[in-house]
Amino acid sequence: MEKSIWVYLQREGEGVSEESLLALSVAGRLAREAAARIEGVWVGPGLPEFPQAPTRIFHLVGGGLGADYQTLAYGTALQHVLEREHPLLVIFPSTTQGQDLASWVGGWSGVGALVGAREVLCREGGVVATRLEFDGKVAVEYLLEGSPAAVALEQGVGEMPGPGQASPEVVRVEIPGPGNEAVRVLSGFGGARRVDLRSARAIVGVGAGVGGPDGFQQVCELASVLGAELGATRAAVDAGWLGHERQIGQTGLKVKPDLYVACGISGAVQHRVGMVDSGTIVSINMDPQAPIFRFSHYCVLGDVRQVVPKLLELLRR
Repeated sequence: MEKSIWVYLQREGEGVSEESLLALSVAGRLAREAAARIEGVWVGPGLPEFPQAPTRIFHLVGGGLGADYQTLAYGTALQHVLEREHPLLVIFPSTTQGQDLASWVGGWSGVGALVGAREVLCREGGVVATRLEFDGKVAVEYLLEGSPAAVALEQGVGEMPGPGQASPEVVRVEIPGPGNEAVRVLSGFGGARRVDLRSARAIVGVGAGVGGPDGFQQVCELASVLGAELGATRAAVDAGWLGHERQIGQTGLKVKPDLYVACGISGAVQHRVGMVDSGTIVSINMDPQAPIFRFSHYCVLGDVRQVVPKLLELLRR
């Protein structure tokens, strides 16, 4: 019986999420190495057209499944079809929903499951997934024995795949039962993604050291003059200055711009793992012992609120 590798195709608006397309590229490499076929699974109504798609998609309907995500309803639906089909591995996107469902599948099946996987390999004894541990200092390999193993990827892992099957085979699967009535979604909204920092050539990073709204506004002006995108540490996101889609680091994005200007960023390992591969790193910090100075190409010792206005004056000449 031919082995199969599944990808969970997560809904985003009227289509499929970019993270799911990245997961498809990871599945494509694994399928070639393991001589397996790639299959997708879509839960709920409104099966869209996919710009890149596997050859076959399982479309799960019924069972109280709606467009709004509910862990119990979606998890039970996946359990129903996985009991019947027995894929080798299910790859989930690097989203909260993907992590939630990967954990569900692992808990239900009793086999290996891992969230935050940086690399996935198929070996004789099972699936091997690698995740960074100890604040990103050590890459640990986990052997996920049994099937179906479940893996949720680390943010940014994978590449946008090329064109796939133009008209994939769709297998409609009716999920029995009335579904989950314990939770009812009344309304939902979400902001559209405005930028993909992974493709940005220049990024100005915002840290807690910008000092407040005035310092933040100055840094925004610097980004505008440089033609750069704004990135953020977790502290800046928690302060409400920028949204999570701009967070760089262990719990955010991994970026590799030609130029990275770190403003008021201490350089803790959680942030460093997200931007250390940048081409040129310029850091502005008032702490001479700031860790970020150890891996920056150019270090400016001073208060962001004093340094940035002078830098803007020079750039505008």
